[in-house]
Amino acid sequence: MKTIKDIFNAIFGVVVAAIVIIITFFILIFVFIGEVFKYPARARQNNMYKEFLEGLEGEQFFCYNNRRATKAFIENEVLPLLDPRIKIIYLNGKMPVSEYELLGVKTMLYDIEDRKGFPYLLKVKNGKVYDESINNTTYIALQNPKQMELLLNKINVFFNIG
Repeated sequence: MKTIKDIFNAIFGVVVAAIVIIITFFILIFVFIGEVFKYPARARQNNMYKEFLEGLEGEQFFCYNNRRATKAFIENEVLPLLDPRIKIIYLNGKMPVSEYELLGVKTMLYDIEDRKGFPYLLKVKNGKVYDESINNTTYIALQNPKQMELLLNKINVFFNIG
């Protein structure tokens, strides 16, 4: 024989389950609606980035940051030796400093695949950004100036220079 307590517990369980299902349903609807409205903006941003890369076709970039251990070395020893066709992107904290559109450069840096640390070499070819970290080689050259040729060679090989 069922008691009032058993009946109340069963009704309470059904009500709680129904509330959870309804809340989940509304959350899914809001997420779906949000994605539907985000799609045009995301597509527009992707098109703008593609156009940005098309405008940079063939460009080569040396990207370094404000890390104290390497900044002075790069600015005093490496940058003066780079081929003049190589453009410089300086990352001051999280803000890229260059002659190019900020959003495009940020996207380009965000999409770096070889995440081993700054500095990075980047080149735009066929609408795609190719990247390589030269972090390890930079620190080797920083600690042993005789290894500077190794660093410059790695840069020139990446950019197909000389």
